[in-house]
Amino acid sequence: MGWACQIPVFKADGLRIIEYVDGMYVPEFDLSYGFSASARFFEIALDQALYLFQPHNYPAGQRKNPLAVVGRIYELIGHDGN
Repeated sequence: MGWACQIPVFKADGLRIIEYVDGMYVPEFDLSYGFSASARFFEIALDQALYLFQPHNYPAGQRKNPLAVVGRIYELIGHDGN
């Protein structure tokens, strides 16, 4: 989710990353933080945001791979990747 906070159009819509507690950075949107902010920004359910953005929901080798997230987004929206 951190990369999404750097996308200019998302930033213009109010999504940002903030220092939350003790050097931990989280997304913030419309007074929501973390996965709740992700769900609110993308207008998805919290469990969908956790499925997409919670690193521990990915195999260890894919946790920092943005393409793994893209694959899950395609799965969520029913897109075959073409």
